[in-house]
Amino acid sequence: MMPESKLSFSQLVLLVLILALSLALRLAALDGFETADEDLWHYRSVEFDKALSSRQWRFAYQAGHPGVVTMWLGAVARRVDWLQRPLLPDGSPIRALMWSPRPAPGTGLPPLTLGARRLVAFVTWLSIVALFFLVRRLLGNQVALVTTVLVGLDPFFLAHSRAHHLDGLLASFTAVSLVSLLVYRFAGQRLRYLLISGLAAGLAIANKSPGILLVPWAGLVLLLPPLWSERSLRSHKVWCAVGALALWAAVCALLFVLIWPSMWVNPVVTLQRVFGVARRYTETPHSNLNYFWSAVRPDPGPAFYPVAYAFRTTPWVLLGLAGLVAAWRERWHRGLAAALLLWSLVFAGAMTVGEKKFDRYLLPVFAPLGILAAVGWVASVRHWLRHRVVTRRGWCVTTLVALLAVGQLVLLWPSRPYYLTYYNPAVGASKTAPQIMLVGWGEGLDRAAAYLNSKPDAPNLLVSSWHRPELASFFVGQTLDRWTPDCLAQPDYFVLYRSIAQRELFAEVARRFVAGSQPE
Repeated sequence: MMPESKLSFSQLVLLVLILALSLALRLAALDGFETADEDLWHYRSVEFDKALSSRQWRFAYQAGHPGVVTMWLGAVARRVDWLQRPLLPDGSPIRALMWSPRPAPGTGLPPLTLGARRLVAFVTWLSIVALFFLVRRLLGNQVALVTTVLVGLDPFFLAHSRAHHLDGLLASFTAVSLVSLLVYRFAGQRLRYLLISGLAAGLAIANKSPGILLVPWAGLVLLLPPLWSERSLRSHKVWCAVGALALWAAVCALLFVLIWPSMWVNPVVTLQRVFGVARRYTETPHSNLNYFWSAVRPDPGPAFYPVAYAFRTTPWVLLGLAGLVAAWRERWHRGLAAALLLWSLVFAGAMTVGEKKFDRYLLPVFAPLGILAAVGWVASVRHWLRHRVVTRRGWCVTTLVALLAVGQLVLLWPSRPYYLTYYNPAVGASKTAPQIMLVGWGEGLDRAAAYLNSKPDAPNLLVSSWHRPELASFFVGQTLDRWTPDCLAQPDYFVLYRSIAQRELFAEVARRFVAGSQPE
């Protein structure tokens, strides 16, 4: 463990600026577009809120993901919109600043989705703040600052921190749980860190079932070190570790039950349904197929997640991970690095077992690998300084933090406001990604809608799109769900999307209706 020291003035200024930038990027232009599946979580949040209002607790089960925190945030957003309506009339500046409703049908996100996005953005940002203090406690100021840059300004994590969905929240809760438990294990075994880890794990599992992998990982972190201790002390240390693990698991389970009313009345059936959905995801590929390495594949195979990580991370993280060699040679935090690396490998391996694969499923390894990259950067700088005469050594890492923040901003700025369109330039960026992996999750359909809205008589146009909800939120005309060869109405326009083209889902209809036509 690194001894905690007071932040210097320059470090404090950098920290405030980085956190402010991270929050601003999460909150800016949240109404720009709608991702796939957000309409489902809108509906589920409404039904969840109705179950809470009517106290029909069994209806709090809406999906096997389970998505409990996601639905809670949607329910809170719905209540906030209701409360502000009598107080703030339409068009008032304060109402527009807080929770602006959709001005008219087809021209923006629903109030619930927009409000829930703001809550998701704020919750994920709070996890970054918590991560700074936890990593600082564990590894010192310098590693904590570099971690805040690499994780807080990560483009892929940023993109999913702005959606009313599952994976950004799962990654946030997982990171807090992981690092809190490491602080407990390596920094004095203070009870509060064990409790924080258990609470965060409960939130992670309640939001998405892969969070259950925190349980065996916690067992390994708590039980393995005592087994390697001296024989005379081994028995006592093992029993202490077993007690700590039992308390961690009890706190995790208690929170899981408390925040999900369905568990109050039907716990066995609820858990059976959750594990049934998890098993189906493991055994069944995506119903609309997948695309990997220039071919349509139901299951992309074991190479998918390493390639997906390479495309979704940043060059600065990859360089930091390469710098771990310097830390490893100097035996600098080997135990911590091994624990974080073990989590990343175990989680990625578990996701690889499942036949349904998407790049966002790997998001819970981004923060742990970001911490490891921060260790690599700081270790590399220290190794470089060891053989040089530098008068103000503290400024070297501070300068590194500033340069990395600028570097992260340079990478993510061109992809705003979507951030999902970011791909790592070290492996070819967006020029190479469409040939390798599935691209597109709703971004850009807002621009297609804006183009169609500029057409004469746009409200009377009939448009067909595979992504109907994402287009309909912004298109003022009528949007068909998707097209089929025997559709009764001939649309005025077909809106084609890259991910649908990659999976060849409209080939037959495209040949019949738009073959030979020149796209606008």
